[in-house]
Amino acid sequence: MVQFGTKLHTNKVAKWAEHYVDYSELKRLIKVVVKRLEELNKRSVNLSIHTLDEDTFTKDDMALPSSRWPKTPPSIPEANPSSDPPVLDISSETQGLLANSDPAANSSEENIVAGKSAADADEPGSSTSRKLTLLDTNANVIDQNDGSKPGTPHEKTRSRRAWTSEESALLMPEKALRGKRYGSTRKFSSHLRSLSNEETKEGQGVAQQPGFLFDSSENIFVSKVKEEADRVNRFYESKLQEFQSNHKTLVLEVLNQPEGHMNFDMEDEDEETAMSQAALSSDSVKRVFRDLYRECNLLQNFAILNYTAFVKILKKYDKAIGRKRSKRIMRFLNERYEDKFIKAPVLHTLIESIESDYAHHYCHGDVTVARSELLLKQEIVDDWEMLHIGLRMGMIIVLTLWVIWDVAIDAWLKPDEAQLPPEISRIFRGFGFFVIGLWLWSTCVYVWTTERVHYIYLFEFDPRRTLLPTEMVSKACMVTMTYLFLFLMYIKIARGEIYNVPPTMSKYVPLALFAYMFLLLIFPVEQNATLLNAILRTVLAPSQKVTFFYSFVGDVLTSLTKPLVDIGYTLCFFFSGDWHRLYDTEDSMRNGLAHGSCESSFVFARIFTPIIIAAPLILRMIQNMRRYYDTGTRFPHLLNAFKYAFSNVIVLLGALHPSFNTVTKNTPWYKSLWVAAFVLSTCFTYFWDVYFDWGLCRREFNGLREHTMIPDRRYYYIAMVLDLVLRFAWCFTLIPQINVIFGISNQAYTTFFLGTTELVRRALWSIIRVEYEHQYNNLDYRRVDLVPLDIRTGIIKSRSQRQNARLSVYVELASFGAIVLAFCIIAVETSGDA
Repeated sequence: MVQFGTKLHTNKVAKWAEHYVDYSELKRLIKVVVKRLEELNKRSVNLSIHTLDEDTFTKDDMALPSSRWPKTPPSIPEANPSSDPPVLDISSETQGLLANSDPAANSSEENIVAGKSAADADEPGSSTSRKLTLLDTNANVIDQNDGSKPGTPHEKTRSRRAWTSEESALLMPEKALRGKRYGSTRKFSSHLRSLSNEETKEGQGVAQQPGFLFDSSENIFVSKVKEEADRVNRFYESKLQEFQSNHKTLVLEVLNQPEGHMNFDMEDEDEETAMSQAALSSDSVKRVFRDLYRECNLLQNFAILNYTAFVKILKKYDKAIGRKRSKRIMRFLNERYEDKFIKAPVLHTLIESIESDYAHHYCHGDVTVARSELLLKQEIVDDWEMLHIGLRMGMIIVLTLWVIWDVAIDAWLKPDEAQLPPEISRIFRGFGFFVIGLWLWSTCVYVWTTERVHYIYLFEFDPRRTLLPTEMVSKACMVTMTYLFLFLMYIKIARGEIYNVPPTMSKYVPLALFAYMFLLLIFPVEQNATLLNAILRTVLAPSQKVTFFYSFVGDVLTSLTKPLVDIGYTLCFFFSGDWHRLYDTEDSMRNGLAHGSCESSFVFARIFTPIIIAAPLILRMIQNMRRYYDTGTRFPHLLNAFKYAFSNVIVLLGALHPSFNTVTKNTPWYKSLWVAAFVLSTCFTYFWDVYFDWGLCRREFNGLREHTMIPDRRYYYIAMVLDLVLRFAWCFTLIPQINVIFGISNQAYTTFFLGTTELVRRALWSIIRVEYEHQYNNLDYRRVDLVPLDIRTGIIKSRSQRQNARLSVYVELASFGAIVLAFCIIAVETSGDA
């Protein structure tokens, strides 16, 4: 997953870049604080506080900045039996050591002076100088006021090496040492923290005591957080006031326009027609509305990103120092800026006002239409890219028709010669699933991009390595052309229709397809590393924190069971020897192996296949149990885990007992019970899709939800109907089977149909699921609910990129023409031999 610093840099508004939180500087200060804490621990000394004048030891002494921490340990003067015990003035370098105490102990004087009150500190006769009695830990603790003997002769000045090799440093008040009340520094620190917590509970909140947070020993970082929050909020409020003023001026301008020109549309008129001044004014006001609406959304993204930055950096700070300080700091930020840039209620009201005003004056009151017009869709293609995609689509159509003719029509006309072996059809079917999946993924990305669903932010992708929708479509076109070309080459070579190429050479075509798909999964490494890492973390679900993207990958894997089984069969086919035996005889090449090693293998049929089918469901069940462990909320995680467990039992019964997939007149009762359970599971999963994953079926919103990002709401109703129909597509398996259709077994058609419908259903589910997650953090995958809107109006490419697109079109046209010409020459040269 990409680091948040990269996400912040990518989603910044260029013209406001200097006003964002300085995330890199805050990260640097965390390293500084951690380094100083480590240095302080290494330079710890064997000290015991014997005398401490409490009247002059204030909380200001405990709030010194880290820059005043001692660089070297203080020296200990040689003990003199006839003089007072050696002392060291605390006002200089040793004060820094005291500044490392817990900030909770710095909030008040009572927390610092354990056991004495401020009134006791003001008693007459108290000393006015701060002193520390430095004693060896092996010697007896000497009380300066009781007249005991001074230290033993071995209390002499120690070298730096001997000083730093001691076990610990004990800086404790006199009363704590004398009474032996705590016994260790840790217990004493815990006592100080408990005093601070009691004081906080008594009503002295963080907002009333800013020094409690910002005057601690860690103020080098915390003060920077406060400074950055103030700077961000100042810019936010200045822009908000500017936009509010512009909106008022714009509303007055609209009210001054004639009513007859309110709904004037420039696109309905010829450009050469002379328009009235009122019409021109109306169109200019529309443009100002759109610009203002865009600026407000940019400011909303600005607020979301900065608040998320504070949440992320404080979480990183807790992890670095090993203490939980972020809650108190975030409480301070929320109390001060919650009604400002954190939740931005005034900005949300302004955006809704702009939408309603625009809808009232220009869209006949339809806010959905107004929202789609105000925020123009992204322009993701240019002319050359469209030509490039159109050229490849034309090639795909030609190759697809050619393959259909050779596989279906020729198989029907010449059934004895053209039948495709079941083993080969299964290999091409398995890889065909992934080709279809690539097209469906490209469709999802296209819809998310055009409707401004920020899937890159939700999935935590690296924007620098994420393909654009046009690039994904081009890649899908190239993979599809390669797949269809190899499919066609196999048919032609197996039939002996290619000059001087024996039919047995067709055995290398499936191997070439397997190698191509394998390389496509690995390369480019930088782009595919995210997917491979997500699959690995999904497999390791019990030990990995479940994010939204990992749960999304787990759901997608549940729809890839049939393709994964076919890929497993492909591996078995190549490594078991069936690959060679298939081409031993002409009959096996035409009709397949009578007893293949993979089909008749107990390991593949009864162990490998059930594991592949059950593994994705088990992983999703474990992911939900891990979510329950992390969040502590039973609903809906445990119920969702039960859903996958119940579905897993039913699917395994169908996989281990294939006879359950058929219904006859004399069907046993347990088969009928299995079918009933399957129907119940399908209905429950459909309800979960619509109600929980999509947030639809809300009665108060006509069966939908309050906020939707796709303007045409009919899409949601169509999606609900299609999801129900495709969920029950498995009923197609209950139809009585026919042995062969168009030269291919009925089982191959049924599996391909079910696998394709499930992929289409999953793509439909994915579009609305990610769109719902963009607006509602319903399962608390994110610490910040809001997601910045993808408000780009177009994907700008450099001049060199446009020239490369043009050159690639020319190269592909020339290559395609050369291939067609070569085939024509070969056909002419070999026509006489035929």
